[in-house]
Amino acid sequence: MTGPEIIEAVSNLLRRYVVFVDDDQVLTLTLWVLHTYAIDAADATPYMLITSPEKRSGKTRLLEVLELLVADGWRVAGVSEAVLFRKIDQRRVTLLFDELDAVFGTYQEKTEPIRGVINAGSRRGSTVSRCVGPNHDVVDFSVFCPKCLAGIATSNLPDTIRDRAVPIGLHRKVDEPVERFRFRTVQKEAEAITAEIAEWAETHLEALTDAMPEIPTEINDRAAEGWEPIFAIADCLGEEIAARARKAAINLSSEEDLEEASWGTQLLADIRESWTDELTHTMPSANVCSNLGLLEDRPWRNWGKDRPKPGFNPRDLARLLRPYGIRPKTIRVANGSTAKGYHRSQFEDAWRRYALKEDNDA
Repeated sequence: MTGPEIIEAVSNLLRRYVVFVDDDQVLTLTLWVLHTYAIDAADATPYMLITSPEKRSGKTRLLEVLELLVADGWRVAGVSEAVLFRKIDQRRVTLLFDELDAVFGTYQEKTEPIRGVINAGSRRGSTVSRCVGPNHDVVDFSVFCPKCLAGIATSNLPDTIRDRAVPIGLHRKVDEPVERFRFRTVQKEAEAITAEIAEWAETHLEALTDAMPEIPTEINDRAAEGWEPIFAIADCLGEEIAARARKAAINLSSEEDLEEASWGTQLLADIRESWTDELTHTMPSANVCSNLGLLEDRPWRNWGKDRPKPGFNPRDLARLLRPYGIRPKTIRVANGSTAKGYHRSQFEDAWRRYALKEDNDA
């Protein structure tokens, strides 16, 4: 396979079993898979953060597929800190950490050591020091390795982890043609692909080690450090993939902090309830927020009550809608001027996947 053919093969395999929010995330995750085989060429590694607004959106399934595609994949949930750093030190695995939000939802004393291991592991040479043996000898354990973290709510995650992460969003399956996962079948297909990836990585390792890829100015320094090895790989795959990778990075990493989506389905249902006129095809963000504030027994009236200017505002709206792939656009309003807002059609898919289903379940 050529490099672009490898990208296509990995992307197609991923798409067969999970529903992604957009193409940027598929390409990024695919390039990261190649990065796990070329980790010797990298001084830093970006963390992939698999998120979805709700349960049953395919996070665990994606980790199962990735386990068969990445270099020396190790899929875990609820692992202890000692097992975590010893495993990474011994084999420099590709860590696929499931249910991370549950880990950091527990009391801090228990999760702080795990946080330390993950925080330290994004740069080559990173270690954690522990006392070992009867003489309490101080031993440094390497914690540098590729990491993919999966969870539902992201607000429980420490900022230091979220700052190092690239968000990969998933949708709950509705009627997309997602295939049933059969381990032996997928394993056989993945083996053929991973053999090609390993050969490609070995051939390009020197070029990747010496690479100084161009970093878009829209990306901040911390994010740029993680994206650099991804860009180096993309540059080896041709101009088209290189351009697409930088576009994806700008879209995914220039965003502000990842936001918890626990209020997401409530927000979707309330927007649908308050957007009563189906013939009104567009609505400014400010109008959406004011309509939400009219609903009784909803959180929007008292949202951000501890802020200097309390109330649910367009920025809050955009943050909570982002995990659903809904972003504000420039729309034309009644007086002919323009404003930031939404097209009703932007919500149809999310209403179908989440808000309508929740109502039906009730």
